[in-house]
Amino acid sequence: MPTPLDIATKVASSVGSLTLGTNCFAGPIRDVGEGIPNTAVFVVGTGGFPVEAYLDGGDKGGLEKPTVQILVRSDRNDFSGGVTLADSVLAAIDMTPPTGYIEARTTTSDPIYIGTDDTGHHEWSINVTLTK
Repeated sequence: MPTPLDIATKVASSVGSLTLGTNCFAGPIRDVGEGIPNTAVFVVGTGGFPVEAYLDGGDKGGLEKPTVQILVRSDRNDFSGGVTLADSVLAAIDMTPPTGYIEARTTTSDPIYIGTDDTGHHEWSINVTLTK
């Protein structure tokens, strides 16, 4: 599975208010409407770091270090609910990697509030570095 889908699946199965494909998605942020709710989570791949060769010099592969950005969007009138959801998402992934990964670490201690979108929805960013 692609890394964003692995992370979206892990987050959706760990946060009670989220369901994969309903309000938790692998892919870029999408506008509200046509089945996309006001409150939603989106996971996008952001590249990562070069593969770290094993101590044998890399003859047998190495450790992959992909990165993702998790975007949390709340309803226009629910800033505090958005904070709670963003905190829950961070707790669900930090130091609890999905199956097939060795490590998952958020790059900040708290979700980053990035303001409101063009329609007034509050948004947060959670950046994650993984090892597999």
